[in-house]
Amino acid sequence: MLGGMRTLMWSVCLIILPVYALCLVFRETLGSQVGHGAGYFNSVPRSFFTVFRCIVIGDCADDAGRPIFLLITEKYGWIWGVIYGVMSVFMTFGLFNVIMAMFVDNVVETAKVRDRTARKWRLRDDAYFALKVSELLRVVMEYTQPRQVTSSQVKGSSSSKRRASFAGLDILGLPDGMEITPEVFDKLRSDPKVCTIFDELDIADDDQYNLFAMLDVDGSGTIDLHELCDGIMKLRGDACRSDIIAINYMLQALQVHVHGFNQSFLHKLQSQEDRIHQMHAVLCEGTASAAMAECARRDRSAAWSIGHA
Repeated sequence: MLGGMRTLMWSVCLIILPVYALCLVFRETLGSQVGHGAGYFNSVPRSFFTVFRCIVIGDCADDAGRPIFLLITEKYGWIWGVIYGVMSVFMTFGLFNVIMAMFVDNVVETAKVRDRTARKWRLRDDAYFALKVSELLRVVMEYTQPRQVTSSQVKGSSSSKRRASFAGLDILGLPDGMEITPEVFDKLRSDPKVCTIFDELDIADDDQYNLFAMLDVDGSGTIDLHELCDGIMKLRGDACRSDIIAINYMLQALQVHVHGFNQSFLHKLQSQEDRIHQMHAVLCEGTASAAMAECARRDRSAAWSIGHA
């Protein structure tokens, strides 16, 4: 409401300024003349009203129904008709379009603000998110084939019901091993009810198209219900600078971790190389000692043979 009033005041100012300037011109030039429509410009208020109703309203006739500026043109020259025509074109095709653009821009901006506010409150409403995810899970359970859950899993589900609290949502009794295949997910995306739920959860159309590939991070070809809930929560709303900064910090931490792992690996590799060199030196030393002992034994054998000979 306040934005519309501000736009309206600016529009009034844009209209009054050129009309007032033109009324002063006609007052100073035609105000002293008599007859042929000049009497409509004998004072500033009357001149302003005449110019305003001629250009803005479009009613430019005298008391007898004759066009005022046609009478002025015939009496005082065509220059006044040119001035009136130029001013009419300027106001009609220029200024009025600017004013219309201002109103349209104000309406669009107001709609954007309302949409951002509504989306902000929806993103903050955990109960709303839990309700929509519950509706989505019910549809998923309808589309999921019963054969995906084995009999042993069905029997064990009664005793192994697990409770996962997720943003205020309680998921009860989801059987272990229940997974969503690409075929089932394609059926979900073609369901208007599921598309409506995705839109209400503020998931963009591009993200909806590639949602299965994004959620299947391990490349197994299937996603479970908890992965679906986690992915939907992370995809809500628009991307913001905090997401990019968080990724940057994660990459920096990963680089530090990889650098430390690399240094540790190089240190261990160097230690293994030193041990190998030590073992090689010991083996070489042992081999040399054995060779020397063998040579000495042979020399003693040769000397003993010569002595007995």
